[in-house]
Amino acid sequence: KGQQKTECGIHNKTSRYAQYLQQQQLKDSMEKVAAAAAAAAAVPQGVEQQQRLTSALEKIEREQLEAEKREREEQQGQQLELRQDFATGRWVPVLE
Repeated sequence: KGQQKTECGIHNKTSRYAQYLQQQQLKDSMEKVAAAAAAAAAVPQGVEQQQRLTSALEKIEREQLEAEKREREEQQGQQLELRQDFATGRWVPVLE
């Protein structure tokens, strides 16, 4: 009689403590599955964010290249407007 009352839930599978342990194990396994699913879902979000950052960087680089190209064209345009007068050796603007 006394042994049945004091037997722990690990050995007595019908006790409330044994049921509690089973519920805890089930809960822990469900949490692990949920955490794994959340981690798997987080990876595509990271990839999506990386793609957005990459496209933003490409846009900025494109704008910088266009600005540099415009600056070079302006400098060349300014250089074409000034020519050296061979008689005096001075740079004079071209009058057209």
